[in-house]
Amino acid sequence: MDKEFFNKYYYTEKLSFRSISQKTDISVGKVYRSFKKLGLNPIKHKVWNSGKTCFNDNRILSGVNHPRWKNKSKYYIDFKLKRKEIINGITKCDNCNKIATILHHKDKNTDNNEYNNLIPLCLSCHTTLHNKERGTTVYKHSCNFCGKEFIVLHNKNCKQQFCSLSCASKYDYIHNNNLYKHNIRDKTIYNKMCKYCKKEFTTNRQKQVFCSYSCAGHLKKH
Repeated sequence: MDKEFFNKYYYTEKLSFRSISQKTDISVGKVYRSFKKLGLNPIKHKVWNSGKTCFNDNRILSGVNHPRWKNKSKYYIDFKLKRKEIINGITKCDNCNKIATILHHKDKNTDNNEYNNLIPLCLSCHTTLHNKERGTTVYKHSCNFCGKEFIVLHNKNCKQQFCSLSCASKYDYIHNNNLYKHNIRDKTIYNKMCKYCKKEFTTNRQKQVFCSYSCAGHLKKH
């Protein structure tokens, strides 16, 4: 495929890459890559509605005639103007005095855009407000294994006891000795002291002398 090939099919006959592919039995990707390698300029096709509006051409649908027309278009325009006016980067949140980023409807009626019905809120306060309406509450727990405090969102009393799956597996392995039993042939648990950091650890491997791979690596370096 050279310049003569594209002059014939692309510029003279004005065929698309797909049409050229169907006519010459060459893949579309190969045609496109060859066109790019030769550094040829693509044809800019004119769009029939460029520079025209619904007043110039009745084929251009606008307003009520548009298939995605919403009856609340006036509400959206009114709300956007008031949001720009109130949320201006200086207005503070009604709850926490941080800079407000969201405009909230007090009576939950989105058609009511009166000033006394609009409340400026920050993102955090707005989320908390809607979580309370949905019945979603925030719970703080301390991990049963590492003691780290973590936050959970739940609709009812939360039953989560660990901050991560790692802590849950470690707790279950130490206290119940029933984790990964299908992979453990020797179910005997040994209490040992690490050869490098002198930390006590439990293992099912009789010959293990390090608590972790990092301790084993440190000893090999020294």
